[in-house]
Amino acid sequence: MKCDDNLVTWPELVERCESIQRMRDYDLAHERSLALLQILNDMLTMSNSNPTRTFDENDDSSDRRARHSTSSSREKSTHMNTSNSSSSILNTHEALHDKEARTRASLQLRELAFIPIKSRPQELNGINLIWMGDKYSNRLFKPKDVLSQQYEQLICSTWPIAEQSKLNQEQIIITKQVEHFLALDDTTKIELKDILKQLDEISKLSIVNNSGTVTYNHQATSKYILDMSYAIYDYIQSFCFLHLQKSNEFEYRSSAMSSNQLEQTMRDIREFFSQRRLIYFTDPSSTDTYLFLSVSQLLWQSPTRLSTKISNHLKPYYYSIPTSLQKEYKHFFLDLLQIKSQLDGKDLLNIIEQIKKKYGTKPIDKDDLNLLQNIYTLLIEQYSNVFHTNIQLYLPNVDCVLQPGSNLFFYPFEREQICKWKNALY
Repeated sequence: MKCDDNLVTWPELVERCESIQRMRDYDLAHERSLALLQILNDMLTMSNSNPTRTFDENDDSSDRRARHSTSSSREKSTHMNTSNSSSSILNTHEALHDKEARTRASLQLRELAFIPIKSRPQELNGINLIWMGDKYSNRLFKPKDVLSQQYEQLICSTWPIAEQSKLNQEQIIITKQVEHFLALDDTTKIELKDILKQLDEISKLSIVNNSGTVTYNHQATSKYILDMSYAIYDYIQSFCFLHLQKSNEFEYRSSAMSSNQLEQTMRDIREFFSQRRLIYFTDPSSTDTYLFLSVSQLLWQSPTRLSTKISNHLKPYYYSIPTSLQKEYKHFFLDLLQIKSQLDGKDLLNIIEQIKKKYGTKPIDKDDLNLLQNIYTLLIEQYSNVFHTNIQLYLPNVDCVLQPGSNLFFYPFEREQICKWKNALY
């Protein structure tokens, strides 16, 4: 539907959008909504261009009238309807450049429910992540109550997302200029609590058993959720550190906060993360595509050979932030979440305590036995001072059950026998 075929003024467009709210058939209302959004885009394109006057349609000068006076009356009669039509088009074109009428229409349209919302994307099929649009199927929304698709990864669990294109088609319905005209790209709508709510939903992520009608694609879903997580980290980092904010991307509410308010907000965010396993990133050494980790499991270390060796030997209790993320999220991890920048002997002893609590009087498995060996190697090489304290240290006995070191004895001639017992156990 082209604007030149359905020329309307700003008040007429508002009137047509109002009529959608009275339609009971959703499919018809949806089709009409898409058509009006196309017309709106054409109107904005025309309104944003400079008014032009062409010879054929817009030249109403005396020279033109003089030229036409030499024509026959029959020719005038033939072109009478064309002239009237051209005059009407000209008036509408001129009306589109009425800035006051355009501004008024923009504000009025934001209060009318005529925006279709996006359906759940295929990447989120088969998981329990809330998609706000699922709650409002077959319903049109007011522009003030929805957001552009470009913010989908930040707030899809807390805000309905505007449908940007026709289903199964690449044709864009809601263009950038339409988004701006209807304030669908107004980032001041987004509050920090919306972002944290989205993150909270991600932390509850799990695969949902279904009847087979929905296909779960692990690779596509993992990438989508990973991108979503990093988009949220980007937002939170920029929200808390004003010098990272880019004026052409978001208008953050934190820019209007006092320093005390911002400090309190950062403390609240830190508390939020401390209670959830929310840090999400891929781990090349794991068979899983991704991991949810608590803040206490994260370790910030410079990418040296020694640090990489240490972090690889301490999983799953500590994970070093990947080098690829260290530069981009330095403020987020170090300054906001205040994760550990390096380990000390107490951290290693704490791992030993956790392993002891995990097994109690049961034999430890092969992986944790190797982990325990790595920990004691690190303690001997780097933190030998812990052995001069009264801290209780646990070691595996011949049955691989952890016992206080003071209760164990080691005889050299038993070494071969111990190795045989270990091999029998594993």
